[in-house]
Amino acid sequence: MALITNSTVSPGFNPMACTDSVVRTDAISNVPVTSNLASDMMSSLLTEMTLPLIALRAPNLTVICSLSSGGREAYHFHEPKGDARLVKARICYVLTMATGGNRVKTEGIVYIIDGAGASGFTPLVLKSCLARLPYEVRQFHWGTGWGRVLSDLTNRENMQAKSNELHLTLCNYKEENPDHPIYIIAKSAGTAIALSAVSQLTANTVERLILMSPAVSPGYSLNSALEAVRQDIVCFWSPADIFYLKFGTSWFGTADGVYGKAAGLKGFDIPEESAHLPQYQKLRQIKWEPSMLKYLHSGDHWGNSMPPFVNRFIVPLLSNDQIET
Repeated sequence: MALITNSTVSPGFNPMACTDSVVRTDAISNVPVTSNLASDMMSSLLTEMTLPLIALRAPNLTVICSLSSGGREAYHFHEPKGDARLVKARICYVLTMATGGNRVKTEGIVYIIDGAGASGFTPLVLKSCLARLPYEVRQFHWGTGWGRVLSDLTNRENMQAKSNELHLTLCNYKEENPDHPIYIIAKSAGTAIALSAVSQLTANTVERLILMSPAVSPGYSLNSALEAVRQDIVCFWSPADIFYLKFGTSWFGTADGVYGKAAGLKGFDIPEESAHLPQYQKLRQIKWEPSMLKYLHSGDHWGNSMPPFVNRFIVPLLSNDQIET
């Protein structure tokens, strides 16, 4: 199979829907790509998926070229053999070799924090949907291993250490990029890591914090986190998320160690003594409604991770567009 090179392609196209052609999915569609794939380049595994940039499909092989903020290209190979396994390979190829020395300029950063067990589904969807925005996208890994849900929920030492690590990461980024906004999107138990880290920051450090199905207790104190965000904290919750955020958190506890319903099931409680405080005007809670079914959100734990819902309700929050609920 030969790779098409020096191609002029169009943005806004679904790369996985194309056949035998190269497409681009981000804003730098005017940059021609001259790359050549060789089997000896598949020398090491990627630790995570990066931003999809180009895709090429052939009868027996799918190649997705991706772009990381560090200026490297990476290629993901999907060979449909039986189990349809995904082989991810890193190619030590500097992007500047293909773009004549130009690096992609970003206007901010989005940190993605997955839930307990690190299923990877939500980060994968978010990275795909956010590809068209002018932001660097990074996933912050905090769990103890794939599928280790109970370990992630109960290992308080690890959760605290990872919260401190995220806090330091955010501080370092802000120090190096004082004019760039920081967005954080956290899912389920990952919201505990995000809230703990953000609570340690100074005022207005984070632009916006988005909580998807938070698996922390409804009484979790948001005072410090609300002070640390410039715009708001947006919480997506659903009274139908009973399996994970009612039964699951009642049996095994929330991510902050409380046994009972989680905030992702009923929203965050606003203490009477805090309701009048200015920072609580920055708490926005969006309840699931049946009208969201058309965006593939059926009210369950994974509904707000569906691509149509993410594009309709989450992407606008990172482009400062208003969403109607």
